[in-house]
Amino acid sequence: MSAAIEPILRTLGILQAMNRRQLSTLKELSLETQLPKSTIHRLLATLIHAGFVRKDESAGVYSLTSKVLTLADGFHANSWLVEVAAPVAEAITRRVKWPVAVSVYDMGAMVVCYSTRNHSPLTLQKTTINQRFPMIKSAMGQAYLGFCDTAQRKQIISMLRSLEADKDALIHNNYQLRGLLTKVRRDGHGTRIGKLGESTHIAVPVMHNQDVGGVIGISLFSSCYNEQSRLEYLAMLKLAAKKIEHVLVNIAAQGHAGARATHGAR
Repeated sequence: MSAAIEPILRTLGILQAMNRRQLSTLKELSLETQLPKSTIHRLLATLIHAGFVRKDESAGVYSLTSKVLTLADGFHANSWLVEVAAPVAEAITRRVKWPVAVSVYDMGAMVVCYSTRNHSPLTLQKTTINQRFPMIKSAMGQAYLGFCDTAQRKQIISMLRSLEADKDALIHNNYQLRGLLTKVRRDGHGTRIGKLGESTHIAVPVMHNQDVGGVIGISLFSSCYNEQSRLEYLAMLKLAAKKIEHVLVNIAAQGHAGARATHGAR
């Protein structure tokens, strides 16, 4: 096999590996492709220059961009969310300093797919990217459960109840659970209030096509949480969610328009 073809095969191998997850590190790609980190770094730099890959400098992770749609359908719907939500989340952190996270639902938990913790001076934990958070005890999980459609909510609750590892008594109490989710829908957000010395979280849903496409939330010191701060940050999060939703709708419309144009040209 000629040397001219080998770099192409390596690049395609990297794209395939990245297509299997939302976020990738150099170490993960090296283990999966059996290529040296230096080689992967060089090929990723080329893909970034070409617009097919995006790097989160603060977290040191890589993700595919929407441009890969010109190659195949390997671009995850969640990648749209990260690409659109990242600048919106960063704008909030620049304004109020608190870290903001974007998460998606995955098999009984919320998974953080983007975080501004590395942009925030007000956090001790470097990053929460790829961490899983519970559906009932986290603000993100509450926001998702409170606003997803009834059929999915029932499915998630049923699954959580069947898990032996889930020791949360609330998930087995219909009355209390219904009261919690009613409050979440009424207030428009999920909340996890931590003790002094801990953090408190507020999260709101990002709607897409009448479903919950993801969740965006903010984390602050519990000592700084009160009714005034709740209302202030809730307003920011709701505005951020609307901005993200608006862009996602436009992207979907452009995709449909492109598909119709392609179909008409045949």
